[in-house]
Amino acid sequence: MVAALVCMTRGHVWNRRRGRADWSERALAHKTPIGAERRRVRPYLRHGTPAPDPETAHLTVRVATELNHRWENPWYFSGVILFLLGNSLILLARSMIQDGFSVFLWLGISAFSFAVCFPFYRQAMLDRARLALATNQDLASWHQEPDAEPPHPRER
Repeated sequence: MVAALVCMTRGHVWNRRRGRADWSERALAHKTPIGAERRRVRPYLRHGTPAPDPETAHLTVRVATELNHRWENPWYFSGVILFLLGNSLILLARSMIQDGFSVFLWLGISAFSFAVCFPFYRQAMLDRARLALATNQDLASWHQEPDAEPPHPRER
């Protein structure tokens, strides 16, 4: 648990050194598309294919940038993994000592398997976001922003 706390602290320092305060992360997440717009660009994010038009490419770049920012900090996710591993070991030991085979055993096994698979998932998400950025960056530069932008879906 101490290692998890150290990793979480290092994650906070990592964000501070790169100028990523909590308020800037929330502002970036607030600017990204949600709902139907995000579903519309999902195939271009998943497979790294170029978008058919500049507007869709611009949306894809915005979502990929937000995903890259969200998954980039390695310390934060390492702390989460260590925290899950510590708790799952505690749950496994408790269930084996007290009950033999109970719900806590299943919870410990599922937390352990999640912790083992999570770094691979994080890397896959980073690779997808970077590929989508590289593929759609040029086409997104052709996108013309309208003068009067409609309100964001969260503000309606």
